[in-house]
Amino acid sequence: MKLTNYLAYDIMICCSLTKQNHSAILREAGRKGDKKMRADQIIGLNKWAENFVKGKPVLVYVEETTRVYSDGHEEIIEPEPVFEPSIQKDKSERIFIGMFGDEYPLYKYTFPDGRVFFERVQAETWSSGPVFFLALQDEEGEWVKVSLWPEEEIATA
Repeated sequence: MKLTNYLAYDIMICCSLTKQNHSAILREAGRKGDKKMRADQIIGLNKWAENFVKGKPVLVYVEETTRVYSDGHEEIIEPEPVFEPSIQKDKSERIFIGMFGDEYPLYKYTFPDGRVFFERVQAETWSSGPVFFLALQDEEGEWVKVSLWPEEEIATA
């Protein structure tokens, strides 16, 4: 990735980036002699939590398509199943705010059995800008223990 000193000076990364991409951007800015780059870094949920709220795909319908051409012949397309996630993901009423005032939504996940889990900011550290670690809470506000980031990972961000 090529950055000019001007662009890298005060660039803000508004989207969630992988650690490798973010590191590459910071290295490139450092090579240009730019030491004032700042970015919001949203680490998000840990792998367990990501898989937990992903749910399982549920078959909603099977799409069957027939193409009718102007010369009158028809072509039947292979039926294709259409799936939706079993867990409903919606923006919750909560947000968190990055260092430049950008607002990031936190989501709530509604399971088919009625359980609801919420994303919350577990920790915020600093590494060329704020680093946000998210985890899950249940409806009573209790942390889902396996969704918490280990302190060692937070400390080394």
